[in-house]
Amino acid sequence: MLSVMESHSRSIALGAWLAFVNTLVIAIGMSASDHHDRLGAVMLISIIACLPALLTGAVLGVIAGELAYSPVWLRRALIVPPALGLVGGLGLLFSLTAFVPVACIPTLACCLYLERRTRGDAIVPACAAVVK
Repeated sequence: MLSVMESHSRSIALGAWLAFVNTLVIAIGMSASDHHDRLGAVMLISIIACLPALLTGAVLGVIAGELAYSPVWLRRALIVPPALGLVGGLGLLFSLTAFVPVACIPTLACCLYLERRTRGDAIVPACAAVVK
C-alpha cells in the first residue's frame, strides 16, 4: 500500500514540477518581445500563470498516476487537452493569443514526458511466453 501512495505522490509532484518549469519556459519565451524589462515580464507572467499551472499539473499527475496501466492513447487523450486548454484559456483571458501556438509546444512536451514517466510496466500475457 505504501508503494502505491509513493507512486501517486511522485506523479503528483512530477506533474506540478513540470507545470512550474513549463510556466517558466513560456514566460522566458514571451519576455523576448519586451526589450525594456525582460526580468519584469518573466516575473509578471510567472506570477499570473504559476498557480493555475501548478494546480493543473498536480491534477494531471493524479490522472497519470491512476491510469498507469491504461493504454497509452487513453492516457495521452486525458492528459494533453486540459494542459493545452489552460494555455489557450490564459492566452484568451489576457489577449495574448499570438503566443498560444508557440506556448503549446513546451506544454505538449511536458505532457508527453509526464505520460511516459508515470506509465506502468507492461503486463505480459501468460500465453505469450508459451511457445509450442
